[in-house]
Amino acid sequence: MGIDINRLKRKWWVFLPLVPLVLGTIGYIVIEEWSLIDSFYMTVITVSTVGYKEVHDLSPSGQVFTSFLIMGGVGIYAFVISYALQQMIETAEFREQRARRRAKKMNGHYIVCGAGRVGLTVARQLRARKKEVVVIEQDQEMIEELRLEGFVSVLGDATNEEVLTEAAIQKAKGIACVVNSDAENVFISLIARELNAEIFIVARSNSEKTNSKLLKAGANKVLNPFSSTASRMTNTLLKPTVVDFLEVASSDRPFDLAIEEIRIPEGSPLDHCRLSDSQLRQKENVIAAAIQKADKRMIFNPGPEEMIESGDVLIALGTNEGLEQLIQRVGGRVNR
Repeated sequence: MGIDINRLKRKWWVFLPLVPLVLGTIGYIVIEEWSLIDSFYMTVITVSTVGYKEVHDLSPSGQVFTSFLIMGGVGIYAFVISYALQQMIETAEFREQRARRRAKKMNGHYIVCGAGRVGLTVARQLRARKKEVVVIEQDQEMIEELRLEGFVSVLGDATNEEVLTEAAIQKAKGIACVVNSDAENVFISLIARELNAEIFIVARSNSEKTNSKLLKAGANKVLNPFSSTASRMTNTLLKPTVVDFLEVASSDRPFDLAIEEIRIPEGSPLDHCRLSDSQLRQKENVIAAAIQKADKRMIFNPGPEEMIESGDVLIALGTNEGLEQLIQRVGGRVNR
């Protein structure tokens, strides 16, 4: 393993504190004719300015040497401390610039605004599903923790248009507005919609009164963590098996069953096709659980005569392999 000379040159200041120790030890050996241990100990208590009594009485030459050693040692250590702090600041700025460059290069990713308990959980779950994530957070300590976890993160206020641009919102697929303030979530939703008309916006609401404002600001979905948790607990109490089934089907756990959203593009083999003619069951062994029409109407358990058209979103239930085959045949894209 070779020595990195360039790295050593950059770290020259790390060795600077040794200079007073070496020169002081040699100086006392030469001037006072002390032993190596006594000379080194005298140097340490001198440059550290602890005020201990001298090891031996000093000669006039030794007193002059000690005076210069104190001034030189204190000056060198003060310089090293200030330089080390400067290096730490510059390193943090470099990491921030690198994170912003990585975020700007992303495409088809997801943005999470706010790294509280909800936001951090959302970011981790997105990453667990192999999605690219950018987290926007104002707290510097939290940013460092996020980067230790491997997240691309941007330090700043998500209500600032420039910060959202740094997170490449124009190329993002979705954004989760989960800061603690409802007013800020409204503002983030508004700016996000202005910067990206196609982005899917999910916003957190702490009050039912804010829901309509978030929807008007551009949010596609508004979730209240308290009511959502209460609803899920109620359903778990009343229909635990149904809840287990939906969790298994919608998760990425190793189970050969999944629910997928597939948008039907124009010119697809299923465009203007009756459900009975689509042969979903025969070819891919997939069930059409629902169809969301272009006008956002949701048709649950569609009948065989239901017409599939471009722009529709097919909610399909089947095996992972079958769903992949259906996506290939439809020529559509997963709606996410």
